[in-house]
Amino acid sequence: MIKLSVVEMAVAAGLLLAVGGSPVASAADPQKALPPFQEAYDQLQTNLPGVSKAELDKAALEGLVEKLRGRLQIPGLNSGSPSNVAAIVRSRVFEGQFAYLRVGVVGPDLPARLSDTIRSLGTNAPVRGLVLDLRNASGSDYSAAAATADRFLAVEQALLQWPGGEARSSIKTNSIGIPVTALVNGATREAAEALAGLLRDCRIGLVLGSETAGRARAFKELKFSGGQSVFVADQPVKLGSGQLMDGPLSPDILVTVSKESEAIWIDDPYRRLGAVATARSRRRVNEADLVRMQREGAPMDDEVDLALPTAPGPIPKASEPEKLVVQDPALARALDLLRAIQIVKPRR
Repeated sequence: MIKLSVVEMAVAAGLLLAVGGSPVASAADPQKALPPFQEAYDQLQTNLPGVSKAELDKAALEGLVEKLRGRLQIPGLNSGSPSNVAAIVRSRVFEGQFAYLRVGVVGPDLPARLSDTIRSLGTNAPVRGLVLDLRNASGSDYSAAAATADRFLAVEQALLQWPGGEARSSIKTNSIGIPVTALVNGATREAAEALAGLLRDCRIGLVLGSETAGRARAFKELKFSGGQSVFVADQPVKLGSGQLMDGPLSPDILVTVSKESEAIWIDDPYRRLGAVATARSRRRVNEADLVRMQREGAPMDDEVDLALPTAPGPIPKASEPEKLVVQDPALARALDLLRAIQIVKPRR
């Protein structure tokens, strides 16, 4: 239930944005400085030149959508999942064998685009692993999230349930059978969160990064007398194992970096910032982890602190070209895991 004070603050913010102003709030109690909404609306409607009632109404609704992003969608206004964002906004190959796909929006196009992109990236050499970057990804299409996870499964099983819908995987012989890691952060929300949860719940891959937004909820339509509709976040979605996604999704391996550094690394994973991130394993180590830890000399406990130095290494000789090293800590850890799996595979 949305508290009235929150709604009033959101609407007031929208009105202030519309008129190009900003509230003058006391440092001790910013909320106290906000005038009663209806009184502010009436005064603006009467005394603000050049702004019509329709413009004020739209500004109020825009304020609600912006303030309650992820919990409210109004057709015709920015809902946090813009239609002009592509399903996959970037793709590349690391080390000649690991595909990297950065997802923009989890929508109807994503399952087919994912399969086609992996296939195209493997034209010159086989793809032996996948990093699915869901950081900052959104979307409200939970059936698309399930259909994307289904691409990696060869057997039938329950995937996802949400109010008014459910999804199961199908039996197939052409599933994507490569190791998968997924990257998430605090801006991974809605259907992108559900996809990350599915990858872990179905044992498709490991999730790395920071806690997600905690907004994996289906939307309920509210209709108005004039035929308009708004959509409000309703019940949380449920994974096939029965787990409710009622809150942020915690990654298997926590990688903590500042938002500013992360934004730079998402845009350029090779950018050197001289920062150090810390990763903590949330699970018992597997064979891939053991190989990596043995190589790095990390302690072999159930929970392992892993320092990821991003400072430059030894200066290469003038005659040697400088080797690019991934500085993005979450991506570097994901590639470490995929590399370790390739080391372990021939031994099994």
